[in-house]
Amino acid sequence: MMTAGYPEQGGGGGGPPSAGAAAVGGATAPTPQPVVPPAHAPAQPAHEQCLSGQPLQPDHHNYHDQAQFEADKRSVYKHPLFPLLALLFEKCELATQSADSVSSDSFNLDIQAFVQHQERDRKPFLMNDPEVDGLMIKAIQVLRIHLLELEKVQELCKDFCNRYITCLKGKMQSENLLRTEYGYDSPGSPDGGSPYNGHHMHHMHHPHPQLAHQDRY
Repeated sequence: MMTAGYPEQGGGGGGPPSAGAAAVGGATAPTPQPVVPPAHAPAQPAHEQCLSGQPLQPDHHNYHDQAQFEADKRSVYKHPLFPLLALLFEKCELATQSADSVSSDSFNLDIQAFVQHQERDRKPFLMNDPEVDGLMIKAIQVLRIHLLELEKVQELCKDFCNRYITCLKGKMQSENLLRTEYGYDSPGSPDGGSPYNGHHMHHMHHPHPQLAHQDRY
């Protein structure tokens, strides 16, 4: 009885390799082709791609938005009015954090100094981008109004504190007058602080007229 034998490695003897050996990885085995999903197949979610080991596809839309955002930031930072905008931000922050309000007149002086500096160095005030120029001008105007509002709030707070202190002083003075008028003494006085001690002492020294008349007889 003949038995089927496996081909020896190294090519020594035997017949031609069988189809099974070629499929396992022989010299004549075909190169495996990558599996290409059909065109109509739905896109695989990102979390499923991570679990399956497939590389994530880059989101071109998010990349474009990030690139545009960085370009806009560079345009703002390079604008000639950016130093003035940054100074106005600092003044608004100081006016918000401290009780001493920053005067709006000081910012007017800063604007004059900035204009003189730009003219002396012959630097422009605007760029060739109308959109960025309009954005910077509107931002400075809005922060200027915000600084004026903060200054007004500080004035109202100081006025309220002054009125409140004046009211307390007047109330304390009126209470002292009531104590003096109705015989209220301090707790350390000889009368013991009772509002009626002075009244009783008055009647003890001045008895009723009829009783005094009877005592004469």
